[in-house]
Amino acid sequence: TTSGGGGGAGATGASNSSSSSPMRPASSTVQTWTPVIRLAMNGGKPTFGASFTVAGQVLNQFSLDEYEGHLRVATTTGQTWDGTSSNNLYVYDLAGNLTGSLLGMAPGERIYSVRYDGARAYLVTYKQVDPLFAVDLTDPAHPAMLGELKLPGVSDYLHPVNHTHLLGLGRAQAASGPGRLSGLQMSLFDLTDATRPALAAQVNFGSTSSYSAALSDHKAFMFEGTTGAIVVPFSDYTAADGARARTHTHTHTHKHARLARL
Repeated sequence: TTSGGGGGAGATGASNSSSSSPMRPASSTVQTWTPVIRLAMNGGKPTFGASFTVAGQVLNQFSLDEYEGHLRVATTTGQTWDGTSSNNLYVYDLAGNLTGSLLGMAPGERIYSVRYDGARAYLVTYKQVDPLFAVDLTDPAHPAMLGELKLPGVSDYLHPVNHTHLLGLGRAQAASGPGRLSGLQMSLFDLTDATRPALAAQVNFGSTSSYSAALSDHKAFMFEGTTGAIVVPFSDYTAADGARARTHTHTHTHKHARLARL
């Protein structure tokens, strides 16, 4: 086991080229195991390929990705409420054998969004601030932390613009301080140098009561690369001058000249 750079305290990378999935310990803070079943679609007829379990809980479909004969899986183990949570990235071969892992990212937080781009993985965790992690998966046996960027607020959805830029949609940090969220927030991340992720642009919109379906459904998010337009629906729940509270539905369109040039 070797220490990984960045990733918060305790992030480690491990090679497990000859082992299968981790055995379930008799006593552990891990509460959840995620079953994975691989099916091969031979001429439209599904056939069984492999079955194994991964420690922790996946967030959504973006937590898993198959690339060049390996399955990458990002999970959160433990619980945030008691400080036992931790975030991990596992790499398996297609037979279900554990090839490598990067463990212990952002202790005490949980994963809010994941996106893979070839041999790279990008993860956002959150509890007090929003770290964006860039992970190198070039060597499946030795996933390595490249860099991280800590920002107020959190990104619930990550959308790749190209190999060097990433869009994040989430919630802004409330004026009351870290750990409390407010209106909606759109961020553009510059990953030209993945060892030093940077915030290229950011816009906040809506209010504390705002919600967008795009936070949990990627089909509600639209990015038009030619013009650099980003379109998301959102609703606001407001009450003015003692009037009855109402829900207003809007579409937010943001055009960024830099996006059109990427």
